Amino acid sequence: MYKIEKLTISFILFSIIYTIFNIKVGIIITLLFLFYNFFKKDYIYFIILILFYQSYINSDILEKNKIYNLKIRKIGEKIELLKINKKNPKEEYNIKIYDDINNGIFYTTSKVENKYKNIVYLENYKIKESNLNKYRYYLLKNIEKIDLEYDTESFVKAIILGEKTALDNEVKNRFNNIGTSHILVISGFHVGLIIMLLLKIGEKLKFSYKQKYFFTFIILTIYIILVMFTPSVFRAYIMGSFILFSNIFYEKNEIKKSYCLSMILLFLANPFIIKNISFQMSYIALFAIIYSYNYYVKLIENKYLKLILLSIIIQLYLMPIFLYYFKTIYILSFLVNVIILSYAVFIIPAIFILYFINLISFNILGELIKYIIEALYHSLYGIVTMFDKIPLMKIDIKYSSTWFLMLFSYFIIFLIEYELRKTIKKC
Repeated sequence: MYKIEKLTISFILFSIIYTIFNIKVGIIITLLFLFYNFFKKDYIYFIILILFYQSYINSDILEKNKIYNLKIRKIGEKIELLKINKKNPKEEYNIKIYDDINNGIFYTTSKVENKYKNIVYLENYKIKESNLNKYRYYLLKNIEKIDLEYDTESFVKAIILGEKTALDNEVKNRFNNIGTSHILVISGFHVGLIIMLLLKIGEKLKFSYKQKYFFTFIILTIYIILVMFTPSVFRAYIMGSFILFSNIFYEKNEIKKSYCLSMILLFLANPFIIKNISFQMSYIALFAIIYSYNYYVKLIENKYLKLILLSIIIQLYLMPIFLYYFKTIYILSFLVNVIILSYAVFIIPAIFILYFINLISFNILGELIKYIIEALYHSLYGIVTMFDKIPLMKIDIKYSSTWFLMLFSYFIIFLIEYELRKTIKKC
């Protein structure tokens, strides 16, 4: 096990401790751990865990009838709290205001009118829009200029800029019912496709080996800023950046190190991110790929069986999460994901390319691009609709899951893996 993997486990444990217990318990356990590692002369633990503790105390909570400087992000109907007086919030808050605002990042000086659990109502607020929103609006307006059908336009906005507000509920439900709703959000899947697309463009532009990787990194960074950071996007961006720079400096890319370092950076930015569903799903899915799929895939030669194995392992590892948060078990989504994602690998880059051709051609090719994008979307949605009609694609569970049951489920999964690997080694 790499030292960075041990360090990542330490960060996970301490994040859980600070999230569950109060500050005094967290301080005592941290001091004991640091004291132990100091005398072992393992100074990397000592230094980074102090930074982790600093990030913890650099956090705040909201109290009724007090005035705060807040940074908020609106995505769809939900307004998330990102910063309190430039500090991390210790809780996940849903902000309620009386004005209608567009999706994006905003800054406000506000008084907390009322607070019920994690729902916070603001009053006497002055809202200032982030300059980044202007660029998002520009890109969104250019999508609207293509004059696509409503459902197609909503889909294009979702996969290019993560703008899911306009998506019809029926469309979202169909994707959700077959376990492919991750296509409708910006995720590691999209970032990976964008990196491959940008590298290809760099080659076509006759960039040198290093230039094409620098070009990809710069464009990717601008894109990630525009789509607004979420844990899954940030994880994919950090890991993608490590891969790009390892190629620039001719270093061997270690995906395990990239995975661990991206998690550590997120913990240092916000120790409470471990409570975020997007963070949990993103990192558990990638854990399944790196530590489980990469072990078994060596035993299989058929590329289609490899895709099915990948889908099964990810679904297995995400099952406890789906049970806990959504009370749902997906039955056949591992097969559907293989088909849908295989198709989406071609559709999503094609839509990106067509959109930006339209952007730089000032709508000269508007009608042709409109026709192609609509054909691509309808073909994908037709496949999704076909699978949605199959009974028992998912099962809704009535009982409520608990943290203990979720952790116990992962214990069972790890136990099965352990026994399976023992059997493979004997064969």
